[in-house]
Amino acid sequence: MLNAFLEEARLIYVAHPYGGQEKNKKATEEIIKRLYRLIPDKTFISPIHGICCPYESVSFEDGIKHCLNLLGRCDLLMLTGDWEKSPGCNREKEYAEKQGIRVAILSKATYEGGLRISPVVNADREDNLVDHPSHYTQGGVECIDAIKAATVNLTGIKSVCTGNALKYIWRWHEKNGTEDIRKAIWYLNRLISEVNDE
Repeated sequence: MLNAFLEEARLIYVAHPYGGQEKNKKATEEIIKRLYRLIPDKTFISPIHGICCPYESVSFEDGIKHCLNLLGRCDLLMLTGDWEKSPGCNREKEYAEKQGIRVAILSKATYEGGLRISPVVNADREDNLVDHPSHYTQGGVECIDAIKAATVNLTGIKSVCTGNALKYIWRWHEKNGTEDIRKAIWYLNRLISEVNDE
């Protein structure tokens, strides 16, 4: 049985040291192949393979910006290999923790045997995921406060549809992209239907 934090993840970002070395690219490929065999219902993505630009053609800062942009769309960061020694992996870990993205370390034993994944637990981060998730705070305003203001004179299903539409629009660019926009549209269409039925 998978840990709860892994069960909830759909898109998993696999970080591994790279440094422009072909051996690291191949090592990452092998890790991802193994992960797909062990957990076939998850989607794994590697910036080494997913961002197509020659390592030598961009600065580290420009390259890491692309990596963090990709990571921001994922549900879980999985650190692999000698990630502790990698400036890129450490930046990815720092970014994930700030953004409230769960972080896990893939044990090297997984490469040869069964699945061994350890969550990285940060008490402050866990509190922020519950009390103040970053994808629900924009411009110093929390989504829950905006929803409260927007629904103050509404009741029942109209309040629910308005609140949910606002929630999905609020977070779409920080969490699930166009999927959240489609959810917002669904709630808006339902709200229109409710208003038209009056």
